[in-house]
Amino acid sequence: MWIWFLAIAAAYVFAVCIVVLIAYNEAFTRKKENPDGFERTKKPLPPDKQACNEQCRIDSARAAALPSEVITITAFDGIQLVANLYTPTEPSDFVAILVHGFHASGLENFASMMPFYLNDLHCNVLLIDQRAHGRSGGKVITFGALEHKDVLMWAQTMVERFGENCKIVLHGISMGAGTVMLANERKPPIQVKAIVEDCGYTSGFEQIKRTMRQEHHIRLPGVMLALECYLRVRGGFSLKNDTKCLQNMPWAHCSMVFIHGREDTFVPFEMGERLYAACGRPKTKLWVPDAAHAMCYFVAEQDYQQAIRALLARTETSPQDGQLNLSSTICPS
Repeated sequence: MWIWFLAIAAAYVFAVCIVVLIAYNEAFTRKKENPDGFERTKKPLPPDKQACNEQCRIDSARAAALPSEVITITAFDGIQLVANLYTPTEPSDFVAILVHGFHASGLENFASMMPFYLNDLHCNVLLIDQRAHGRSGGKVITFGALEHKDVLMWAQTMVERFGENCKIVLHGISMGAGTVMLANERKPPIQVKAIVEDCGYTSGFEQIKRTMRQEHHIRLPGVMLALECYLRVRGGFSLKNDTKCLQNMPWAHCSMVFIHGREDTFVPFEMGERLYAACGRPKTKLWVPDAAHAMCYFVAEQDYQQAIRALLARTETSPQDGQLNLSSTICPS
């Protein structure tokens, strides 16, 4: 009997280890880069997603042709980080730092918005490659645990570039949204005036756990604990303790715009609602009907731009602590 018990226990431990290794390889390591930076999938995409992808490719080609300056900095742990700085035709002290999502690229997530930032708002645009993505170094993706420190370094670099009186907005999509929320909760430079988070998660731990259960039907008891231990040893961070966007929201420093699609099934809409409810700073929200994950700009471009305009317009009169006086709520019915 004891032999059977030990055999079952060993098989269970082996299964958990296999799941952890697969999860680490799929979710926490750099993916093989595609020539155009766009995700490849074997699953057929719905027509609206296909149309958005095609539009992104067109916009990315246009954005890639724009003149820009390549900037490189060294992260706190020695990793080389790379970004492109785009400047408007007229000098400006506004800077938008755009932070892409998981296994994505800056052009993939933001190329369609760049004309709005550059031409309409006359913002300088810093399009970064997150660690373990694109041209930046690093092998481990940490869902904001370390990336938020990189974003704070990029913000300080922009202060040194544009001066103490510059105004910075951090704009993140998906994992990038989680990254900028964590940066907002860690006392960013006073020049950071506002945060735009688009379809961010409540925590990296909750998002991975949900993805395992809902997308891959993995419900093995103890697998998240085993993954957490493996990430601490192999990745040098705690997914459970270092990516708590929701729990740390009371410590947010800057005003925020929360954007989320009501039809988002990857990072569910209720996460956006919980984040918005927990934020004690001046805030506004944009809940977009019929928008799937990271599709809000394509579904509600005018409302999206309006939300950002409302945020940035108030930086002219914001107090020196970097907080804005937003009170409006943009929420299409």
